[in-house]
Amino acid sequence: MAHSYAVVVVVFIVGILFAFGVPAPFIKECLSISEEEKEETNFKALCRNLSVMIFLFAIIAGLAVYSEVFRVSYMKWASVGWMALGCVDIWYISKSKRYKIDPPVSKTERR
Repeated sequence: MAHSYAVVVVVFIVGILFAFGVPAPFIKECLSISEEEKEETNFKALCRNLSVMIFLFAIIAGLAVYSEVFRVSYMKWASVGWMALGCVDIWYISKSKRYKIDPPVSKTERR
C-alpha cells in the first residue's frame, strides 16, 4: 500500500513540473519538431494544460488510495470521465489558437 502513496506523490510532483513548463525542452516530440514549429507553439500554455490533466489524475488516484468507498463505487466512472475529458482536451488543443504564437513581423513587413 505504501507504493500507492508514492505513486500519488510522484504524479503530483510531475504535475507541478508541467505547471511551470519544466519538462517541455526534454520531451522527445518537442525536440523532433522543426524550429519554425517550435517558434509558433506556446509550450508554456500547453504544459499548463497538461498539468491540469495530470493533477486531475493525481486527485483520482489519491482518492482511490485513501478511500475504499471511492475505489469500489466511483473509481471506474471517475476514470472514464477523466479519459473522456482527455479526449475533449486533445480535440481542443488541436483546434484552438491558444497554443499558437503569431510569428514575429519583421521590420520590412511593417512598412
